[in-house]
Amino acid sequence: MFSFVHSRRRGRKGESDFLTFYPAAQKSSDLAYDFILDGQKIELKTEFRTLEQTPNFFIERYGNLAKLSPGGPWKSANKNIKWYVSYFIHDKTFFWFRAKLLKAFLD
Repeated sequence: MFSFVHSRRRGRKGESDFLTFYPAAQKSSDLAYDFILDGQKIELKTEFRTLEQTPNFFIERYGNLAKLSPGGPWKSANKNIKWYVSYFIHDKTFFWFRAKLLKAFLD
């Protein structure tokens, strides 16, 4: 079962790694996105499966299914966040997507 507290704790590890790989990034105080790098907003999603375990990305369509509120790249695109980044933590691999282009592709 999904636990926001557990998920948030794990996500913080990904954010810590991001700052290690991209030391010029600044943590956002705005809850809509995670970082700013070179003036561009970034949403980071941390994946705990390895690239060997899955050929897929987990992309959240709805942030709240009952309210049908957008999640993932839909939310990022709607909030003018430029980058939607999926981080495979065990592989130390980041995949950078332009949020609006990814949303358009998925639609």
